[in-house]
Amino acid sequence: MGKTRRMKVVWVEDGKPPQLKTVGAELCDLQSLFDNELRVHYSTSDSIALIFDKHINAINEDGKNTLVFTGAVIICGFSRNRFCSLTQAQQEKYLKQFSLPENCKKCWRT
Repeated sequence: MGKTRRMKVVWVEDGKPPQLKTVGAELCDLQSLFDNELRVHYSTSDSIALIFDKHINAINEDGKNTLVFTGAVIICGFSRNRFCSLTQAQQEKYLKQFSLPENCKKCWRT
């Protein structure tokens, strides 16, 4: 039996600060982290994938369809048709992007 591929991701959960986690890189490993069937959104501009299960579609003020995540989200790298670890720069970027400003940290639920 082969060794399971692992990857470093940013894990985002509603009401909690984002965190770095190491998870299995295969689809079956990722599915075990969620309650419902996985959905994947690929962003080619940064070679990442957003992995999630719960979401709603909303129309923003510009009239564009927007995906709103209502559960946990995994942000991972995507290369050569495989999920992979985020680079150090991507880890820092997405940890910062999904963090609340300093003056709002008291709002985090524990």
